[in-house]
Amino acid sequence: MPEVLQALCSICLTEIGGEFGELSPCKHKFHQECIRQWHTCAPDLRCPACRVESDSFIVAGQHKIDLTTGFKVKTLVDAQQTELLDRLNNTAVCRDQ
Repeated sequence: MPEVLQALCSICLTEIGGEFGELSPCKHKFHQECIRQWHTCAPDLRCPACRVESDSFIVAGQHKIDLTTGFKVKTLVDAQQTELLDRLNNTAVCRDQ
């Protein structure tokens, strides 16, 4: 793969920078948030670039996230925070009426 293409996140199509890492075993690079959202919506843990089954995401060459559990924890926390905000907003609307 040409160097130019390796410098882009193939999900958002912007330059790799900030929080990024690579999938194992294929080594395709993505922004951490892009791949988290991809795997939140995808029916499997395959690489969006080559469709190889991925088992982990290595952030900045050091921190390994197990894809079968790692991103799911963040997704659960996000969902709980959204639900809490919805409840608070509904309570505020009820008080205003």
